[in-house]
Amino acid sequence: MRPTLYPPTLPPDTEQRLAGEAHIFRRLATCDRPWTVLHSLGLPNHPLFERGEADFVVLAPTLGVAVLEIKGHGQAWIDPDTRLWHLGYDPPRARGPVQQAHEAMYSVRERLRRHDQRWGSFPYATLVLLPFAELDGEGEWKPWELADRLRLKACALQDLIEGALRGAREGAGGRPDVNDVRAMADVLRPALGRAPDLAHRRAAELARGEAELKVILDAAWDNPRLQVHGQPGAGRGWLVRHAASRAAEEGRRALIVTPPGALLPQAPEGVTVQSLDQALEDDGAFDWLGMDLGESAAPPEALDTLFSRLTGGPSGGRWLCAAPGDLPGAPATLTLRTNRRTLPRPAAFAHTLGRLTPPWPAVQRPDDLAEVSSRWPAPGDDIGALAELLNDLRALGFAPGEIAVLSGAPAPQSLAARAAAAGLPLAPWAPQSTTVGFASILDYARLEAPAVVLTDLPHGPEPQAHLRLGATRSVGHLAVIAGPTFLTTYLTPVETR
Repeated sequence: MRPTLYPPTLPPDTEQRLAGEAHIFRRLATCDRPWTVLHSLGLPNHPLFERGEADFVVLAPTLGVAVLEIKGHGQAWIDPDTRLWHLGYDPPRARGPVQQAHEAMYSVRERLRRHDQRWGSFPYATLVLLPFAELDGEGEWKPWELADRLRLKACALQDLIEGALRGAREGAGGRPDVNDVRAMADVLRPALGRAPDLAHRRAAELARGEAELKVILDAAWDNPRLQVHGQPGAGRGWLVRHAASRAAEEGRRALIVTPPGALLPQAPEGVTVQSLDQALEDDGAFDWLGMDLGESAAPPEALDTLFSRLTGGPSGGRWLCAAPGDLPGAPATLTLRTNRRTLPRPAAFAHTLGRLTPPWPAVQRPDDLAEVSSRWPAPGDDIGALAELLNDLRALGFAPGEIAVLSGAPAPQSLAARAAAAGLPLAPWAPQSTTVGFASILDYARLEAPAVVLTDLPHGPEPQAHLRLGATRSVGHLAVIAGPTFLTTYLTPVETR
């Protein structure tokens, strides 16, 4: 049985940048063992650096956990006098690959031990591999902890890994079974990959969705009056903003109207953005009107006032509305069905617990295998649970400014506001902030973040709408701090349907 590798393929440029890792990846893929192998695993809690990395982590049922450190240099030697490592043309260094492997292994073990004390007692081994170099010199390590080109040529890689794990067994308690390996992989997999690589992949996936929306906008642009329908994550707000930008480029005076209190991305150049209450008090004229009202239908009298400011009015002017309800002017209608923003697992969370009706027929982005994180704190422990969750997100590589804590309750009454008052490094959301920002789900409805934490749920008369709207603000990781009535509000109705 072949190993299961995560990710199952290498990035296209790995062969040029990391030839040693690519070589070992191919050899691991052909091993006849039922292992789970994680490649390029970003490590939190590294002993020396804010963020370390293990080249490969092997989870082997009945054996243990092996951390592999790969050095793809053509030469490797240890100075007998200074004991410095010389690897290719790199500067000599005292901290060699054996020490690096041990430090990475301790980080892996600590991360797993935090989730299950028993996992910390399994055998943990390190193995340094030099696939292209013959090591000249000796050091203070055990024979099974390093293999150079000659040993790799003479021995099967699976035998070297098993030898390292057998050597690590002395003093260890217990062995992982298949269920342990599966659970440990679930803990480690969300950290898979280097943070810049994940950000690049995320941007490429979102760009694909935006390219499709641009084609849709091109096709719909000849309709002077358009009402857009669709579920959260489909791109209604994107269409309003980019249609407004296009109108401004054509020389039109463009206005976007949003619900009161809505937080907004940077307004398109040449476009005026007003909340609904501001727009009703103003009397300036516009040539193009965009209404990004989400799930809120504007009252008829408000529509009358807005259209009175539009050149041509509701029947002769140019406008686009992303809101439910009946509108004057006999607009064309467009329904966006595909979720282009959210990853599959947060999307499934929003669909199931938020009772999305109708559901998305498709979620465009590929599965990153990271489950939705959850915390179920006891009464009085919610601030501690939030602090722990934020630390976990930082450990996964998310910068503070990439994390949004969104509450079902108004922001001043939220868990995040109480946590900020207690000294946690959070602040009300602001553009370009480098601090973890917090806001209400409703106010944040036109924004998105790489990592989203949902709190204070359920709240208000429409808890399912809050949940599905909040969950679809995430373009990466989703986490939830469940309140005391979360189970009965969201899960029990699902179980009894």
